[in-house]
Amino acid sequence: MGTYVLDGVALDDPAGRWAVSDKTLLGPLPAPALSAVTIPGVHGSAPVPPTVRGPGSHTVGLIVTDNDAAGKPGGHQQMRANVAALWAIAAPLGRLPDLRYYAAPDAPTWRAAAVRLLAAVEPEMHDPYTAEVVLPFDLPGVFWRESNEQTIAVGQGGIVAELDGTTGSITDPVLRFPGPVTDVRATDTATGKTLRWSGNVPAGSFLRIEPATYTARVTTTSAWTGGADVSGGLSVGPGGFDLNPNAQQRVALTITGAPGANQIRARRAFL
Repeated sequence: MGTYVLDGVALDDPAGRWAVSDKTLLGPLPAPALSAVTIPGVHGSAPVPPTVRGPGSHTVGLIVTDNDAAGKPGGHQQMRANVAALWAIAAPLGRLPDLRYYAAPDAPTWRAAAVRLLAAVEPEMHDPYTAEVVLPFDLPGVFWRESNEQTIAVGQGGIVAELDGTTGSITDPVLRFPGPVTDVRATDTATGKTLRWSGNVPAGSFLRIEPATYTARVTTTSAWTGGADVSGGLSVGPGGFDLNPNAQQRVALTITGAPGANQIRARRAFL
């Protein structure tokens, strides 16, 4: 079933204070956000395809015991203290905790999502020393993101095989183009979303575009940080720019106006 870590705390606790239970659910498919546009004299509504999804959710169930941090039973009051400790981890104020899913406890990579508790939680006591807790989480950012960020050569685009298996939208790709560049355009094949930058990047310099923050920078090295702000030349189409998979879970894009060794940095995303 895999295991979870919430804000750095293992939900399969080594001391046995709590453990992931069979009340943990597969997350539901986040529903597409639909637009109902009616046209006078026409049946139904306009066939407008969705371009974004609503929030996601995920439920984690836990069995809480009366073990203390050393793994020794401490009775009913220790069980209550363990439940209170979970409350502090699961529902902090002023920030979103980080929930990570590992396919196995020693897996080298994970999937992560920022979460927030969706509803009040009432523990169920099985006996004076054991309780069951079900934590319903909301995923405002919708998608789980892989821990492994890849730097990928894309040239003029096409299928990006390194991102195979992606099922969600990659909302924060970073694109880099070596000069000379004066007018570059990138298009996501699955949705047609586009971005364009116009300006002048001389040979020996690099244009880096971060569509998630609507910024563009020019550097004199191939570094993925720093550089002079040239965001004024950037335009992004309606709905922003992200990378999306087709039905075969493959991501593709097209690049025009930048004939060099173009690259992207991206992490796979999952529903």
